[in-house]
Amino acid sequence: MNQTATTSVRSLSCTTMMLAVVCIVGVLTPPSTQAFNVDSCHWAQWDTVIALSPERPAARFGIYAYRSLAVAHPEVYLQSDSLFADIIGRIPGSRSTWRGADMRNVEIFRRVWSGEARGPSFSFRDWAPISDSIGDEGLVDPNQSWLDRRLPSAAVLLHGPVQRLSTAEAAMLRYTQYRAVEVPAESLYVVIDTAGHGYLAKNSEIVSVKTRHAVDDPTAIAPALVFNEHDAYYPLFERDDRERSPSLKRIAALLGAGPSPALTEPDTGRVAQLRKITALHSEREKALAARVALGAVDVSLDPIAEAWRTVISDSAVLATYVDGMVRTTVYWANRLSKQTAEFAALITGPDLADFAPTLEDAYLELCGRLVDPTDSTNTELEAGGFIWSFEMMNLTLDDLIRLRTGQPSSQALAMAAILDCRNIENTLVEFANVADRPARNWVLAGHGRWQFNLGRWTHVPDSVLMRRDISIGLESYMIDSRYTGLAATGVITEADELTTLGELSDLVTLLPAFFLHVPSPQGRLRDIDYLIFDLTNEEIDLVRLPWPQFGDDT
Repeated sequence: MNQTATTSVRSLSCTTMMLAVVCIVGVLTPPSTQAFNVDSCHWAQWDTVIALSPERPAARFGIYAYRSLAVAHPEVYLQSDSLFADIIGRIPGSRSTWRGADMRNVEIFRRVWSGEARGPSFSFRDWAPISDSIGDEGLVDPNQSWLDRRLPSAAVLLHGPVQRLSTAEAAMLRYTQYRAVEVPAESLYVVIDTAGHGYLAKNSEIVSVKTRHAVDDPTAIAPALVFNEHDAYYPLFERDDRERSPSLKRIAALLGAGPSPALTEPDTGRVAQLRKITALHSEREKALAARVALGAVDVSLDPIAEAWRTVISDSAVLATYVDGMVRTTVYWANRLSKQTAEFAALITGPDLADFAPTLEDAYLELCGRLVDPTDSTNTELEAGGFIWSFEMMNLTLDDLIRLRTGQPSSQALAMAAILDCRNIENTLVEFANVADRPARNWVLAGHGRWQFNLGRWTHVPDSVLMRRDISIGLESYMIDSRYTGLAATGVITEADELTTLGELSDLVTLLPAFFLHVPSPQGRLRDIDYLIFDLTNEEIDLVRLPWPQFGDDT
């Protein structure tokens, strides 16, 4: 929804507001009838994110949420993974959710989430990679654009139905393991060469992560990037910390020389822009980049809440702020994925009936898993599940594919990005538990009659009369990549008052089957019509998401 109106909210009555919505809702262009080109779509998304980044912090930090190597501060990924090691090592019972646990078994994760779990926490001392699982064949494409090279988080890499790691991923995990057992950072570096292969530099040796022995001839390695959680040597992004870090200078001197990674002409221009827009100008911005790169949102877990207080000091709205910041960055990260464009190619027109079944089948094939993997006759697929703790983190589409699981909001964010690539109007809505109905994150399209949840599209036929006989609680929504959350202290949003009122009014008509309620500042459930009325009369505060500003050293 695109709105540019700036009319004062104070002058609008509730009735006038309902009429005004009709005028300000943008009309989205349906998918083109011309032949669809996946590569063109993919790079158009990169160009969109790059163009919006100077004005939209969520898009800018979304590049870090994607964990692309095409950033000015790749060290935040190692900071993020060290943060994860600290968090998961302080949650009792977390070891039980690693590797052996069924990621669809909600009860296991609820016990960890609620603090009822007993037993040891996960420790990186437990991780012992098998050399046969490490290798670049089939995982690293030499023709892949450098912009698409990414380092998934340690939280993701330690899970998954197939435990295969590229050498760059293994180097990053080994770095995190050594740091978790208190090896000094000054003696450790991750090295990635111009072909995307990874090595670990340890105690002035360049070590193969596959053999765990020093390589015979380090000068044969043409480094594209050498970094740890503090310093980086990255000529492509004009980073050179060698003079301030003798250990980095010593490691770089062991390696060979070679050209920077090969870039196409369009990518050369993109990298020039990415050098500027991914620069982090304050400690607060660096802390935020590390946290969105991890995606941990469950601030009911004390270690996660403590980590986020570095960025967000207001504890009263911490959960809503974290949800908003992570969800919007994950949305933009999904726009950067080549897989998003692949899925978008299945959208054949504006009528969801023409493509929803095909899109669902393809999505579940990549992101789903058998309901009962022990029964070869059961071909039913589902996309739900959790890693490490119940609803601990939001995952990108690429991570959903790798894990074949993910919480409802992660699935919804992925589908919203896919639809937005083809200009299919949609709304992502989060509903809370009301009257024993489970919390859900749905993508609504087709005037609310098409609904996506956990990999499945469902349709309410036009012939069915929807009845307003179900009460559900509205906690947040996203339209046009803007997150709006409802918290005890007010409405937390990136949009202005008129936009927020219009969007809330649309939700009333979008879901005729339900009574929508919202959590009020007094903690009572309240009908959304009254929320609109209160907003119109400026009785509830609209609070801006606290995105760090350029040059902000607070």
